[in-house]
Amino acid sequence: MNWPDLRYLGIVGRKGRIPNWFTFINNNFLSSSSSTLLLSSYFINSSFTLASPCLLDHTVKDYSFYPQWAINFDSATQTLSVGRVCITYKKQNSAIMSHWLPVSTSADERSYDPCPGCALNIPALSMKSAIRQRCNSEKCFFNVTLSDTVGYPTRNAKVFAAYLPITLSTSWSYATSLALVHFSNASPALPPLFKDRIDSIEDNILPLSVQSLYTDGSFHPANESLPSSMTSAWIALDDVGFVLESSSMHLPSYFPSALRSEISAVLLGLNALSPLSS
Repeated sequence: MNWPDLRYLGIVGRKGRIPNWFTFINNNFLSSSSSTLLLSSYFINSSFTLASPCLLDHTVKDYSFYPQWAINFDSATQTLSVGRVCITYKKQNSAIMSHWLPVSTSADERSYDPCPGCALNIPALSMKSAIRQRCNSEKCFFNVTLSDTVGYPTRNAKVFAAYLPITLSTSWSYATSLALVHFSNASPALPPLFKDRIDSIEDNILPLSVQSLYTDGSFHPANESLPSSMTSAWIALDDVGFVLESSSMHLPSYFPSALRSEISAVLLGLNALSPLSS
C-alpha cells in the first residue's frame, strides 16, 4: 500500500510529509522503485489480511438517489469497473452505476475522470430525472448486479459539474485487491468458465525437468472481438536443450493489472511444481 492508503486506514497521521522511514522501505524492500513486488525475503504469509472488503450501504431506500463509490465485477466479461452506484433496486438485485476511468494506468492511481461514453453506456439511464438533475458531469451509465458490486474504500468524494478528475482516498491497486478478495471468496458468483480454468491449473503438475517459466510481460488491451488478456507459459527441457514438454496459459482480465497478472502467472506455475523440483 502507498502512503495515502495508510492514511485512509488510520494507520498513519493524515497530515505531514511522507517520512524518511517509509521512503527507506520503498527504496530497500521493493524489487524496483516502479513496482509493488516485495523482495522474496519480505514476503508476508498469504493468509494475512489487513482489511476487509468495503461493502455498499444496503440501508439506502430503493429508487432513492444516494451515490456511493463502488467497484463492479462483470461476470460475463470478467472485468472490473469503477464508478458511483446512484440508484439501487435491491429486490431486483440491480443498480444504476456511473462509469469512471483512472487518469493513468499506474497501480497507485487515485484520480478518476468521468467516462465520456463507451460500450457500457445505456443512454436511457441518463434520462432519469434524478440522474439528469444531479449527475451533470457524468455521461456513461450502466446497469450492475448488486451482488457483484462492492464499495470503493474512500471518504465521500462529491462530484461537481466541472468535468474535473475526482481523487479518492485509496489507490486503484488497493481498492481492487480488496474487491478481488471479496469476489474470489464468493465462489458461486464466479462464472463457470473461470472456475474451470482455476481447477485445470491446480490439477496441472509440472514435470521435474521444467527450467523456465515465461510471461509475455504485457497486458493486451481489449478490442472489439476479444477481451483484454495476458498469457504465460512454461517449458521443460532435457540436458541438451531439447523441448520435452510445454504449456501455455491464458490469464483472463479478472486480474486488473499487468503486474498482478504476471505475479499470478508465476505463482500458479510455481504452485504446479512437484515437491522435489527446484
